[in-house]
Amino acid sequence: MMAGERLSVAGGVIAFLAGFTGVYFSGTLLFPNLTPITNILQLPVSELLGSYGTTLIDIVFLQLSLILLNSAYGGFWHMLGLLSGAGVLLLSYPLTAGKWVKGVIIGLIGLGALELFSGISGSANILAVGGGLAVIGGLLGVGVWRATRYEKPEVEAARVEVPAEKVVAEKAEKKVKGAAKIVPTGVPRAQLEISQVEGIGPVYASRLEKAEIKTLSQLANSSVDKVASAAKVNKKEAEKWIRIANLLLLDILDEEAAEIMVVGAEVTSLKDLAERKPDELYEQMQAALKMGKVAIPKDYSFTKQDVEKWVNAAKRK
Repeated sequence: MMAGERLSVAGGVIAFLAGFTGVYFSGTLLFPNLTPITNILQLPVSELLGSYGTTLIDIVFLQLSLILLNSAYGGFWHMLGLLSGAGVLLLSYPLTAGKWVKGVIIGLIGLGALELFSGISGSANILAVGGGLAVIGGLLGVGVWRATRYEKPEVEAARVEVPAEKVVAEKAEKKVKGAAKIVPTGVPRAQLEISQVEGIGPVYASRLEKAEIKTLSQLANSSVDKVASAAKVNKKEAEKWIRIANLLLLDILDEEAAEIMVVGAEVTSLKDLAERKPDELYEQMQAALKMGKVAIPKDYSFTKQDVEKWVNAAKRK
């Protein structure tokens, strides 16, 4: 178990206790019983019959209902507390946590703040403690979620592995990087390693290989969910890798061109590339470079004839 996962589990346990304590004690203290019904039942039967217009059968059913309610009341808040705590524990684990976990944690913080305020203003010490624990547990949950960073933004994920490669040209808006990746010759494209895809460095490659995604062909034919889960990146980044891998199966296409097509022109596959108009695709790719959407080597360039050649090759694939 990695350090981030240990932190997440530890934080989840504490958040579980906080959620349970906050919900259970707050519920039983805020709503200890049905006071109006209790007051009615404390009156003499004759007064009930005379003043409230009820029959003896009504009073019997009312008494039975109250007994059942009181016996189940503590159990209700107990179960609600367990469910709340278990939910926080589950959502604290990085492999199941998504962006929506923040909403749940914020709700826990809000509940705790309300309980804390009610406890202090009403001099209910246990309620104040429960609310305080819920707030602390919620804040800890936020910290745990941020620390694990299960879903990293695309830019942030790229910075993890290739910070030294990306630089900004002084005289233009285009982003530039170091030397282009050299595609090995004599090896079928389908069997090339996944590290040929821009953004997949040693860390991500190692994670994907553990999921039996080792070659361009395997990556191109994998689902977005599987790649995102294995590499621990967001689905947008995983989808980009899959599309680039699909285009790189075309022998005459280089990694830079594939990335520009995917990011700048939203080309999704070789089939999609075959249906594009070369002139329009060329303009879209150039516009993406001018806007800095893709980083390329300083000496990298392509022409309309190159784009036309790529499109025609995709049609024959």
